[in-house]
Amino acid sequence: MTLVEKILALKATPPFDGLRDNELALIASAATQRHFAAGETIHAGGEPLGRFHLLVHGSWESPTAMQLPRTLGAGSLLYDLPAPLVQAGPDGAECLVIARSHFHTVTAECPEVLIGYLTGQADAPAS
Repeated sequence: MTLVEKILALKATPPFDGLRDNELALIASAATQRHFAAGETIHAGGEPLGRFHLLVHGSWESPTAMQLPRTLGAGSLLYDLPAPLVQAGPDGAECLVIARSHFHTVTAECPEVLIGYLTGQADAPAS
């Protein structure tokens, strides 16, 4: 993924959709692209996620959760909450992944992101 594609993926996802382009560019430059094959385990469950994941293409699912949002890991990174088992869907999952330290910098520098997760505005199910 190019930097522009990462920016567009962030811009299409609450709560990042309210950020300025220069803020999105900084976040996108810290994000890495990761592809998970169909059925591949993204997170084994029961423990907090160590990284933030944003679903860009494909899908993910969990036998222990009704619907998963388009982003995973905010609760783990903010509150040390365990996350459910998550596997890539039938067509795989293309994700942007942000390390814990970068995610904390994002929430400190862009309080809109933190507010979005604190108020539940960012919990819309993945389509």
